[in-house]
Amino acid sequence: MGYDTNFWGSFKLDRPLTKLQSYYINKFAEKRHVKRNIDMLPYDPILNMLGLSVGDEGEFFIGSKLAAMPIWIPESNKFFTNNFKRLVLLLMCIQKYHMPALDKNIFFLIIQYLSTDMYTRDFNLEENLKYLPIANDDDILNFRYNEIGIVDYNSPPRKQPSLWCQWIVNDKEITIGWDRGEKFCNYIQWLHYIIDNFINPWGYKLNGEVKWQGEDRRDCGHMCIVDNIITIIMDVVSDSDDSNYSDHCEDENEDDEDENEDEDEDEDEDEDEDEDEDEDEDEDEDY
Repeated sequence: MGYDTNFWGSFKLDRPLTKLQSYYINKFAEKRHVKRNIDMLPYDPILNMLGLSVGDEGEFFIGSKLAAMPIWIPESNKFFTNNFKRLVLLLMCIQKYHMPALDKNIFFLIIQYLSTDMYTRDFNLEENLKYLPIANDDDILNFRYNEIGIVDYNSPPRKQPSLWCQWIVNDKEITIGWDRGEKFCNYIQWLHYIIDNFINPWGYKLNGEVKWQGEDRRDCGHMCIVDNIITIIMDVVSDSDDSNYSDHCEDENEDDEDENEDEDEDEDEDEDEDEDEDEDEDEDEDY
């Protein structure tokens, strides 16, 4: 049960989002948004890298967590922040010029120990996104991880219009559109939410037009955005359109009935012919 709405078109950004921003919005669209106790929520590395908090009643929480990450080695130096790279260079210079008698492997051990701090990683690099998996609900341990802090599973945070947001980023991080999922409700309110909380604060401009059509023929119109300002244009469906639509449906039904009647008549004729043939065969046998 529920009410379905279809959408056509997409909105275009003035420039592409970063990989991390795009990744976050799409994961945000995958999550069921429920009220949470923010004091119980675990550290979310993606929120930290984007400069976001968990929000009111956990509204921005998506449950990202760190996978097992490799410790520092010279080949993985690119995955760390510039500050950490400078620290590595400083320690290597101390070993080379001031303590050459000391085994450099000791300095490597010190660097590797320091690299276990998650803040030493540069998660803005695209290749580092693989180290930030979202918990998979199919796995019981990760399901419990996503259940942390839930206060009401059937109510969204107070600032969010519903449990699901179905606007996603696609086409090389430059367009936003419908994820083609069913029963998308409060789509206009969610569009305002995405712009107010992500698009505007990140310094982007969104433009474009999307048409919608609900199950009710009168529920149709266009969402137009010019530089993040949303305008709603409702399509006008006249009574004559409804009557024409009804007449068209009735005509189609009548045509279907006529076709069924013709098929029944043809079947009766075929049966009569079969009976006549059977009678002729019987007469021939008697003769």
